[in-house]
Amino acid sequence: MTLPTVAQLIYKESGGFGGLQRGCTVEPQILPDTPRAQLQSLLVQPPETQTACANMPDMLVYTLEIVMQPTALATNHRMLQYPADDVPNEVTDLIEFLQTLAQPQ
Repeated sequence: MTLPTVAQLIYKESGGFGGLQRGCTVEPQILPDTPRAQLQSLLVQPPETQTACANMPDMLVYTLEIVMQPTALATNHRMLQYPADDVPNEVTDLIEFLQTLAQPQ
């Protein structure tokens, strides 16, 4: 089974006490090895259900929007959200790297 090719990764962090919104859009080629491997591992995991982040407006939330090259057999878009206090180890390095690139929006 071949994995879809990631065309773009859109990162957003929102919420928090002041309603902060920061983010960035990156090409997967610029990611260091460990974050790139974490991104690829997200493609083999089944899509997650959305967390109940909307009910907690002061919570800082990280959103990863993965845009893939379109194919006939696969959806070309995946959105994942992680509350800041519950980021899985499998994406920690990826989110930490994206935070260094994030700009106010």
